[in-house]
Amino acid sequence: MFAKSGDSGGSLSLALGSRLAIKTLIASRNNAYLVPEVQSTVHDVVTSLDAIATQGPLFEHLTAPSNFERYEQFELLAEVRSAFGDCDLKTRLSSILANEDDVVKRQENIDLAIEFFTALESRALQRYNNAVNPSF
Repeated sequence: MFAKSGDSGGSLSLALGSRLAIKTLIASRNNAYLVPEVQSTVHDVVTSLDAIATQGPLFEHLTAPSNFERYEQFELLAEVRSAFGDCDLKTRLSSILANEDDVVKRQENIDLAIEFFTALESRALQRYNNAVNPSF
């Protein structure tokens, strides 16, 4: 889902992938299932959040190809995760993949996922812009 090229490509690809996830999550708020690409993205985020939380090997449990193949992408994920405080982000994102029967809860979790991916996109674009235009 995310392209991988150039020195700041990890940030840009993360931003573009986040934007695609946001658009698809918005479109699927009232649907029972997520499209496979977004399922893969959410799964990679959950797996990566778990690796960050346990301070284990970052790349060990990722499926190939993964949306997180660069250290800078893990850094961005950790930065955005910390902004969400005590929210059990991993569990709530995982519940989206489980297709909960409770429609209200599912919509709340999709809203949280949209908020999370929006923050991830914003932070990734900020990092990309700083790498491309260091004088700004």
